[in-house]
This record gives sequence, structure tokens and C-alpha cells, in this order.
Amino acid sequence: MADLAASETIQLLVDGQPLGEPIDLYAALVLPSGSLAIGTINLSAGAHTLSFRIAGKNTASNGCSLELNARTLTAKQQCSAPIWRAGV
Repeated sequence: MADLAASETIQLLVDGQPLGEPIDLYAALVLPSGSLAIGTINLSAGAHTLSFRIAGKNTASNGCSLELNARTLTAKQQCSAPIWRAGV
């Protein structure tokens, strides 16, 4: 994710439920944020929905945007089924 002068406070949702605390992505300069550890969850087998919700806006922000450059999901233990499939 990149921090933007026009960025929001976002909340990650898994199956419609918040994961971790909202994250304020505002910065006065456009800079890469690097990796963000958002939270940990135990998922049951089957399909799950990962989404982002605008949770607020930094008062110094001059607009609204969210730029998602990459995503990485990391398994804390070995799984027999894939934990991420593109297009699902």
C-alpha cells in the first residue's frame, strides 16, 4: 500500500467482520508504506471474502483514495488446501 496525501483510514474485513484496528494511511508525501501487518485469523475450509472499508479520513487529507499495490497472505502453519486462489 502507498501512503497518499489523499488517502483514507481503512478497515480490513474478512467475511464482513473487521480484522485488526482501522489503519490511517495518510502521509503528507506519497511514499510506499512497506508491509503492513493487519491481523491474524483462523480460517475454516471454504471460500472467504477479503474486503476494505473506508473507516474515516484524516483531517489533513485533501481527498479520498486507496492504492493497493500488492497483497501477501501468509500461512502460519502448513495447509493441505490453498489459502489464496486468484479470481476467487
